Amino acid sequence: MFSQFPETIHAPILVPQSHQQSGVPPINHLPSEIIKYIFSLSADENTLSQYRNQLYLFWVCQAWRRVIINNALLWTTIDFRGNPELVGTVVQRSGNAGLLVELWDETFDYPEKLALLSSTSISEAHRIETIQAILSSSSLQLIVDDVLRHSSPSLRHLALCGILHDEIPLIDSQMPFTLDIGNLETFEIYDSSQVPWDCLRSVISKVWKLDIRFEWQETFLDFFADIQSSFNQLKVLVMRFESTCDIPQLYTITLPNITTLVIEGNSVPSVAGCLRIPNVRRLAIYDEMGFNFSFHPDFDYNSIEYVSVTNCWSTSFTFCCSTSFTFHIVGSTEKDMIPTDNWGREEVKQFNLKAHFNQEFPEHLPGVMETSRSPSNLITHYGSLASLSLIRSTPDAYVFGR
Repeated sequence: MFSQFPETIHAPILVPQSHQQSGVPPINHLPSEIIKYIFSLSADENTLSQYRNQLYLFWVCQAWRRVIINNALLWTTIDFRGNPELVGTVVQRSGNAGLLVELWDETFDYPEKLALLSSTSISEAHRIETIQAILSSSSLQLIVDDVLRHSSPSLRHLALCGILHDEIPLIDSQMPFTLDIGNLETFEIYDSSQVPWDCLRSVISKVWKLDIRFEWQETFLDFFADIQSSFNQLKVLVMRFESTCDIPQLYTITLPNITTLVIEGNSVPSVAGCLRIPNVRRLAIYDEMGFNFSFHPDFDYNSIEYVSVTNCWSTSFTFCCSTSFTFHIVGSTEKDMIPTDNWGREEVKQFNLKAHFNQEFPEHLPGVMETSRSPSNLITHYGSLASLSLIRSTPDAYVFGR
């Protein structure tokens, strides 16, 4: 578990003499980051459920109760669906820690909750680092006015998700998205095809991670082609989309700083063919329809270090490379993954993978194949990749770090 954290966090852990024999430090001697991680394993993703879970953990023992009360990192998520007393408790217990604000449509059903949102966003603006908004279009203006405007100096992560209405855009082109949020590091937007990309220019040109989910629209590539030179800091690009037809490869989009690319949709080849990402090192692909995959002709396969293929029914996957990389697939058992012959030879290698997986808990599956062998010329992977899944819960297997 400690391997997930920097050594500066877990190295200073001091184990009292009474615990040296077992090698397990008491919980009150663990760093706050590790305590937060441990307790997060016992709660679901619903914030209100996490609050209830912390109340249950109060009853484990007196030591746990003290840890929960005094650990500011356990009180950093504000869900305004809770009652005002709960919101006030979270703000108080969080001390000076950075805050994550979650906004839901029902937040705006009651005037007192809207007033609480406004007052909290003003008083704690200097601590709001993350905003996650799941709202209808009619409510988004309230975020911009009451939260985003106040928290923009400290904001690091912004995620906007709208209730999809084809006739109502999630983002109005007249909305003040020209705010000074120059410190924003990651931006996620999940919406239909009505997003006016031009109004987001000042937001996404400064981030190092961009996560977009949308129904296909040509204006997206138009916008990307126009703004590509502005992505000076973009390292991680995640694209999830739906398209009923092939996308014409009329564009060449050059993103030289991209090191991690995740593409999820049903027209992966069309998108991949438009991208020129010479320095990409990690690649994750999800395409239910299957694909014959290739990048822009100038793509440098030698830069690839890690590949993940997800849920592809019928796939041809070709790499020409001379350096080592990791090819990562999740299957049901190790015996299902039988590479023919040795990896080091020049002839084409074939795999037949028959796998089944649990979509909810893929991290528990055996049969992960990883290789760092160095093929000298060509590796081609042909397969019937039925029911394969990427390990989404492993950070460096799906949304890779900075």
